[in-house]
Amino acid sequence: MRQLKDVFVPLTLCRFRPPRQEELRELAGESKDSLAMARAWVEWAERRRDAAESVEMEDLLAVSRQIVIVGGAGSGKSTLLAYRAVALTEAAGGADLPFRLHDENHLPVPLVIPLRYYRDYLDLCARSPQERLKNPRAGTLPGFIPWYLKRRNPALELSENFFDRLLLGKGCLLMLDGLDEVVSRDERGNVCQEVNNLVNDIYPGNQVIVTAREAEYRDEAVFGDDFTRLDVQRLTDEHIRLLVENWCRQLYPGEAAVRNKELVDAIHEINGLRAHRDLPPLVSTPLLTTMVVSVKWGETELPRERAKLYGDVEPVAWRSRS
Repeated sequence: MRQLKDVFVPLTLCRFRPPRQEELRELAGESKDSLAMARAWVEWAERRRDAAESVEMEDLLAVSRQIVIVGGAGSGKSTLLAYRAVALTEAAGGADLPFRLHDENHLPVPLVIPLRYYRDYLDLCARSPQERLKNPRAGTLPGFIPWYLKRRNPALELSENFFDRLLLGKGCLLMLDGLDEVVSRDERGNVCQEVNNLVNDIYPGNQVIVTAREAEYRDEAVFGDDFTRLDVQRLTDEHIRLLVENWCRQLYPGEAAVRNKELVDAIHEINGLRAHRDLPPLVSTPLLTTMVVSVKWGETELPRERAKLYGDVEPVAWRSRS
């Protein structure tokens, strides 16, 4: 069985001030559509990249007790949280921890909460008055977290308030994944307010990480100054090479070196075609790098939710090499 640590590569995180709307409008020029604004953001980020404060992956948890990680689709935000959870779980069993902690004297309990299930929970509470009778926090984020964790681990036969008591104990790393997957802007704004209430009033003392996409992390859906914002940067050539190498080592142990070189050359060609058109590199995230590995060497499926989105990715450059 392949393990996450066998293919995981560290991301590059940067801490810098996000652009103001007037800066983006100036860069976008006369065009005010969403694509123009997105391009303006990329241009602004490129200008700021060298001046940004880089945060090493092993120092992530030491940066702050409240962190929001912002990055594009497929940039590795969810995988980063999963890696943290796995490493902390293994460390509880005696393994060495590959990163620093905010409190070196305490090993936190990792709790990963995918926010994409929050809407389902709210619908359930709306349809089920008895849910509110059982739990006065039903229909809120503090009610959703223990509800999700209890149902995620039914075999443990835990009491209804086990995770509530765990969070009240102030020893958790609470990772809320996917603020962008809360559907509407108003709902995202409400969740942001609930997160602030949760970390300051309901479950204080725990370390919290929230992930979000840049396009959805704005206006009402922005946390206060207590949260440190870290932006995921696109993969460097060295990170791409390492990720491809890790996959080839797992999938093709007998010919990893040859396959690795062909795949890396193909990715460079894809990105080179973009560079000639003055566009940013296309294969610059863990997801797209893995998709190239998958398609190039004959896997029958791509990740279902993203396949159509990235379907037209200058395929001739790498299919012609097969």
